[in-house]
Amino acid sequence: MAITFQSKIIKITDLTPSSKSFIITTPAEFIYQAGQFVMITLEIAQSDGSIKKIKRSYSIASTPTRSNEIELAIKLVSGGALTTWLFSTAKIGTFVEVSGPFGNFFLKKEDKPKTLYLISAGSGVAPVLSIMRDQIARGGKTPIVWISSNKLPNDIEYVDEIRVTAANHKIPTLFAATQPCTDMECHLGRIDKSVLEKMCPTKKDALVFMCGPPVFVDAISAILIEMGFDASQVRKEKF
Repeated sequence: MAITFQSKIIKITDLTPSSKSFIITTPAEFIYQAGQFVMITLEIAQSDGSIKKIKRSYSIASTPTRSNEIELAIKLVSGGALTTWLFSTAKIGTFVEVSGPFGNFFLKKEDKPKTLYLISAGSGVAPVLSIMRDQIARGGKTPIVWISSNKLPNDIEYVDEIRVTAANHKIPTLFAATQPCTDMECHLGRIDKSVLEKMCPTKKDALVFMCGPPVFVDAISAILIEMGFDASQVRKEKF
């Protein structure tokens, strides 16, 4: 059940040149599923002296096994009032109004997948990272495949953590970028059918969790359906 509470920012970390991780406090009664999101509400003073209330949704990147706090991965949006405030004004100790959790982008109790395909584009990494972190934290045995698409190599969020996790847990991983990667292996170009056929060979009893811009999500979803995945196997979150 969604609740509203005042949350304190307790840690801010740079993820990329244009994105940050914000760890914020949560009360004991805040209970969420990996893959859900929260709403942040701010009252921001305008140039005319008025106060404007702004609400934005942000997916949770952390696992519910972490108590009393959640992690949000937030990308700076050009001209975005809330992200501009978070990046320029917010600091450790700042309080923000948070509501949640919301969304149905999570594994249900009745889900028993034999393979989990986690696909993201850009800052859509947050909810699928939450799902992967949660699976590992709980000792899940379901095989995971990780696919991440980004415009530039330095846009890839959580890249070091994902690479270490993949190595430790034998998770097939593909990072795609539109420019060559210099210090890691990555696929040059967009994710297309040939990439998906290589990375997602198992369809039976598999589930896909995919998050990213609508154009990306719709295009990848169409390819997966063309490959033989049922629409019910493809869980989507657009931002």
